[in-house]
Amino acid sequence: MTATLVSALVIISRLDYGNAVLAGLPHSSTAPLQRVLNSVARLVCGLRPRDHVTEALTNLHWLLVTGRIELKLCVLVYKSLNGIAPSYIDDMIQPVSALQRQITLRSATTNDLFVPRTRLRFGECAFSIAAPLL
Repeated sequence: MTATLVSALVIISRLDYGNAVLAGLPHSSTAPLQRVLNSVARLVCGLRPRDHVTEALTNLHWLLVTGRIELKLCVLVYKSLNGIAPSYIDDMIQPVSALQRQITLRSATTNDLFVPRTRLRFGECAFSIAAPLL
């Protein structure tokens, strides 16, 4: 059982490594990662291949892959807003109130973040756009 748990935790840590770059990708790109997560949950809980894995994920307190990606982005935004993040992340996220040309907007009085415009669908995957949207 310990070998199963160790291998599962190694797989989970590798799955979470750098998943913030996967923000905004279509379901077809994140589905293979979700299948890996489902397989690990089946392995840890001793489920058969045809058993539903949703309850096992809930019992293990594991998020779906899209939820993990969103959580990672939100944590990075939180760290940036509280001055804990590295400077290169701070440079990508700006509050609306910090921008001179946006100071008269109603959103400048709230904690909204500036979302740069992009013309490309692939541009929405960029951290500087995906993070403020969340």
